Amino acid sequence: MHSFHYWSLVLLHFFFVGNNTTLWCQVVHQDPDTSATKVPPTLGQTLTEDFKDYYKGFGYVFSRPAHWKKKQLLTFGGVMAGTLLLTLADEPVYEFFRDNQGNFGNDLEKIGDFWGKPQFGYLFAGGIYALGLGIGREPMRKAGVSSITAITAAGLLQTITKIVVGRARPGQDKGNWFFSPFTNEAKFHSFPSGHTIVAMTTSFVIAKTVESKVVKGLFYTLGGITAWSRVYKGAHWLSDVALSTAISYFTVETVFKFMDLRTELRKKKHGGTVFRLSPHPLGFTASLQW
Repeated sequence: MHSFHYWSLVLLHFFFVGNNTTLWCQVVHQDPDTSATKVPPTLGQTLTEDFKDYYKGFGYVFSRPAHWKKKQLLTFGGVMAGTLLLTLADEPVYEFFRDNQGNFGNDLEKIGDFWGKPQFGYLFAGGIYALGLGIGREPMRKAGVSSITAITAAGLLQTITKIVVGRARPGQDKGNWFFSPFTNEAKFHSFPSGHTIVAMTTSFVIAKTVESKVVKGLFYTLGGITAWSRVYKGAHWLSDVALSTAISYFTVETVFKFMDLRTELRKKKHGGTVFRLSPHPLGFTASLQW
């Protein structure tokens, strides 16, 4: 393999010579022992790196607003405007579901409630991570880390928001514009929906990890059932679950962007194939490092 790289550069040299340009070629190998086999990381090293990805990813999510530019600010404004517009449908939708309860809807609501529970979300993400770690599947392991990171970050954001906003839940019959900020009472913690955030975050992570459209559709459906169930049950307004879905989507996108950056950083840290063309008194010097 190394001779292939060398002779490729030699051919490149003659190409430049043939075009009346002098090219000096050198091959540089960063590993002094070409016969050495790379030692895979130990379990402890893997766990340490994954924990770093978790807490650094968590910090990355909350630091992004400080780096927002025009596009991100317009997106944020659009999401808030859309949420505000949906408040017009809050009460009609609540009244419709309140007056149309049934056995099928009640059974479906239980599925949505279960899929959106924080403890199940963490258990599911932890299971994916443990399985990926056990069978040596890095994409699966990274999906587990990404899911835990996104659920934690989005969950903290929704907890802070619902306490600060203090929006009354539909079942309180105070209307969708009644607020009691900074209270510990759950009946004023409607905005946004925690169950929806957990469910949609998990669904978005899995959908970004797998290739199968059937699996993607299954997880999107589960997330959608949870969002629907919160409105059906009267635990949240329509605008609550809409904003929660947006929070989940953008949090997952941000976490995956961070994970990609971490992967690129590791590649640069551990080396890779690098081609350099530098000036030389007699022409150019080409070097290849790998």
